[in-house]
Amino acid sequence: MDYLYENYPSSTYVLEYAYRLHPNDINIKYNYYANLYNQIKPYLSTGTYDPNQIFGVLLGLYTVANATDASTSIRLDSYYMLYDMSLALNDPTSAKYYLDEMKKIDPNFMDYESAYNQVESILEAMKASEESTPSTSTGE
Repeated sequence: MDYLYENYPSSTYVLEYAYRLHPNDINIKYNYYANLYNQIKPYLSTGTYDPNQIFGVLLGLYTVANATDASTSIRLDSYYMLYDMSLALNDPTSAKYYLDEMKKIDPNFMDYESAYNQVESILEAMKASEESTPSTSTGE
């Protein structure tokens, strides 16, 4: 198995098998969930995805991002994927949380100001949309 993992680290089948054999190896876990993220990413904005698969990837990446034995780069990459997924799923509140976590780990990892502005724009658009939607109450 080690030979396959070392020579084919991006193979979905090899990663799946390696993860089953070594579920506590943080590097294998990271590569496994990063691979799944890359597979589902194109479908996130279209809405054509399995919510259970999305939840599994979110949970797996969150576990890696919070692992004390993970390297800083793995933690940051995991949080970034969570941030990216949150934006694609139109969840700016979670996206902001992941930005906050990344900034705590490394304030220079990315252009946080632009990212926060993007999240704020989405939140404002959602608020405006809610305010312009007529109430369905009957007034009774």
